[in-house]
Amino acid sequence: MDLVLQFNKNFITLIIYIFLILALSNCAYSPSVPHISSPLLENLQLSKTQDCSEFFVAIDRAVFAAAVVDAGETRLPGFPYLRINRFLASIDNLIENNQRFSAWVDRLQLLDQQARRIELANLPQQVSQELKTRFYSTLLMQNTSNKTLIDIVFACGDMLRNADMSDNSLKNKLLSLKAYPDEYQMVNRVFGIYPITALFVKLGVNSYQRETHDTFSIPLQQLAVKGRVQHYVLDNKTGGSMLMPQVEVQKIMNSSANNVLDIPEPSAKEKQRLFAAFAPVIKVDTVDRYDRLGKPVWREEQVPQIDTDTPELYTLISHVRFGEQILLQLNYIMWFPGRPLDGTFDILGGHIDGITWRVTIGRDGRPLIYDVMHNCGCYHMFFPTVQLSLKDVGGVYQEAPLVPQRGPDRFNKKIILQIESKTHYLQRVMTAEKTYGIPYVLKDYSLLRSLPYSTSRRKSLFEWNGIVKGTERAERWLLWPMGVPEPGAMRQWGRHATAFLGRRHFDDPGLLDRYFIYSK
Repeated sequence: MDLVLQFNKNFITLIIYIFLILALSNCAYSPSVPHISSPLLENLQLSKTQDCSEFFVAIDRAVFAAAVVDAGETRLPGFPYLRINRFLASIDNLIENNQRFSAWVDRLQLLDQQARRIELANLPQQVSQELKTRFYSTLLMQNTSNKTLIDIVFACGDMLRNADMSDNSLKNKLLSLKAYPDEYQMVNRVFGIYPITALFVKLGVNSYQRETHDTFSIPLQQLAVKGRVQHYVLDNKTGGSMLMPQVEVQKIMNSSANNVLDIPEPSAKEKQRLFAAFAPVIKVDTVDRYDRLGKPVWREEQVPQIDTDTPELYTLISHVRFGEQILLQLNYIMWFPGRPLDGTFDILGGHIDGITWRVTIGRDGRPLIYDVMHNCGCYHMFFPTVQLSLKDVGGVYQEAPLVPQRGPDRFNKKIILQIESKTHYLQRVMTAEKTYGIPYVLKDYSLLRSLPYSTSRRKSLFEWNGIVKGTERAERWLLWPMGVPEPGAMRQWGRHATAFLGRRHFDDPGLLDRYFIYSK
């Protein structure tokens, strides 16, 4: 009887999903180029402001036509000089505090400026020249010889912002747009009969989590080694052996958060010190080239490759909310040439593989929790320190967080990540006082968004949809009903769905509150 009731419930849910999709499809319209101009500009007679609006329209059309759209952040319709990410969309208490609102808009504008700098760098030179010819004379009346398109982006962004933010109705409209879309495709879940197919996927998820717990319970010396164990360590020239006392980290956390939004924002020098201090040692069971760390490059092939002659880790700052505080996160992204196919029916192997290791630092300067995922968003694991306890979470249609081990609460030792050959599964998190190995260097993650492509072109590692071309996995043919776009494919920061059951994103600012509490 319980099974019958559950089936009826699932069937009713399915019918509701179908009606919702049909209703949305009748009223939704997504043009190839978004409407850019601000409503306020239609009533202004300022030629420069109108020209600025037309400038942003022209840039977006050129970027879309050349397929060099950066997929990292989301555009805000009607505000072409702003973009938003999942963290900034979570900030509230803005409407009644002008200082907070202005500081929030500052960060939205900075996201757009960064993205446009990348998109303009990736445009074909001929297109860039056409834009310069069209707008230099109208928007830069003097000293045009040393100006660039990004200079116009900055100037026009400020001009349109000043016009828009003087209108309260437009400020309210902006706040109404700050909800950030998730990565899950509802249409796939509807036509994939998610309420039923998810039950079968849950069996696979539970099996993987049990196997992972079993692996982490094996004594370290008994873990199988298929090849030669190779260590990768941060280059000493960039602070490879440098550690930081807790009091210094705490000072950076508190002083850098001295702003109206209480967001820890270290200076460039402080970020460099933090990334060097917490940089992990990568211990890889190496059988062949596919187990070697490298850097993404474009060559003559139509898909990117990994150059293993120059090991690099890419760094990125993110933020998360925990209770009443906003915490800083250090992300380290590494790349391998691929995950080799293990037989004809292997659905998980493919071109290029990668891992993201993240350190979340408390306001007291101590590491609070570590987590890791593959760069497809797969295999998300948490390693909380003794400061945190796991909440009682889960459910039929929810993927429980995988916590196979406690995370080290360390300051006098380096973190070591032990990685399996071929699959690149993380097998253990350890510490060591001294380590030696092949040196790697740290690079800013934004470099991946504009790589050398030819003698005259640059190209992002990521396509317009955030996917790394050529990294698609056969698992997508089985797991598409879960709603995750291209399951198994490598993807850009901000586009990582990390659970097949329910909804979870790697950059979710509420992730810690959802799963953890402070230990008593």
